[in-house]
Amino acid sequence: MSPANPFKRTLIACYTSYVSQSAVITLLPLLFTTLREQIGVSYTLLAVLSGFSFVIQLLADFLFSGAAARFGYKPFVFVAMASETLGFSLLAASVYIFPNPVIGFFMATFLFSLGGGLSEILISPIVNGVPSSSSSGSMAILHSMYSWGQMAVVLITTLLLFVLGAENWPFIALLWAILPIVCCVLFMKAKYPENAVNKSNSTPLQIVKNPIFILCMLTIFFGAGAEHTVVGWSSAFMEEVLNIPKVYGDIAGLLMFAFTMAIGRFTHGMLGNRVDLSKSMLLGSIGVFFCLAIMGVSPIPVVSFLACALSGLCVALLWPGSLVLASDSFPNSGAWLFAFMATAGDLGAAVCPFVTGKLADMSGEVPVLADIATRFSLSAEQTGMRTGFVFSALYGAICTVSLILFISGKKKRKKLEAE
Repeated sequence: MSPANPFKRTLIACYTSYVSQSAVITLLPLLFTTLREQIGVSYTLLAVLSGFSFVIQLLADFLFSGAAARFGYKPFVFVAMASETLGFSLLAASVYIFPNPVIGFFMATFLFSLGGGLSEILISPIVNGVPSSSSSGSMAILHSMYSWGQMAVVLITTLLLFVLGAENWPFIALLWAILPIVCCVLFMKAKYPENAVNKSNSTPLQIVKNPIFILCMLTIFFGAGAEHTVVGWSSAFMEEVLNIPKVYGDIAGLLMFAFTMAIGRFTHGMLGNRVDLSKSMLLGSIGVFFCLAIMGVSPIPVVSFLACALSGLCVALLWPGSLVLASDSFPNSGAWLFAFMATAGDLGAAVCPFVTGKLADMSGEVPVLADIATRFSLSAEQTGMRTGFVFSALYGAICTVSLILFISGKKKRKKLEAE
């Protein structure tokens, strides 16, 4: 490793770990249809598995944040990577070692979700602590790796299922276990920044009481909510509203969204301090509002499709940018800050898509919406999906208000410091 760039290996390890984390989130849902057809796992049980994964990640955020703040991040990085490796391996082996594979699926989900939850509170602060001319740029590149990884997991897994046959899905799952092993090897000789080995000087209470931190939490909550609403419902939107066949809808919806989000994050990472992060986030949140609103109301399919794709670019900085704004505002908070922010993001990612779907189901009971559906010859599913996305535009609006207040508060603090 060149002495002039002692953290290069550290950054590569962190970027690779975020690709691995994208596999934690994306791999199991890609296997849902295969598991149902080959093993007879019900949709309800698959939904429970997804919820279980989310709960474990939330628990990891809180249960390990205190220990990471006390002992430093370094030992827990290896716990995270080992958990992901064991989880993917056990997922692959479940059909062979358990009379009822579902038991193995839950154990595997626990392990790789634990690793994913740990990564959320460890990797971002490590990257943020690496000396850089632009912490927001480094963070944006890190989170772009999740987006690139998500695209890679979808494409590679889908291609392997097609080429090797769905019956060989355990072998495909085992291949993804190699990625966290690579991360472990990279981290072994990596140089850790000071914040990764030192104890945090702040307490959770000091953080959560501050209005600036609350604004950052609102931004990451609704930013993540908008992001995962599109991720979760874009395929159904393409199929029900735009009448695009499911296989093409999955590609057009999820992959185009992930691609533009990756481009947005990577571009900001390259520009770094040459652009104002908070203002870029504000512009993006306004774009989220208009994109989701257009998806809900536009009668022109190509316009709705472009709005869906563009929303990935608009939402790109809301999650990683919120972490940077919070970290810069509270530089001594360490793992506690990232744990609270990760939890807020995870909650937004779970709650907002659920609310959108619930409203879509309930829209048929609203007389005004029923009249609109009749007038424009829309089916109940089309009306519901459009209603859900129009409501989801509020997520962008709330981010916009939060960022305006944050920027205003920042200007007031600078003015007071100048006096």
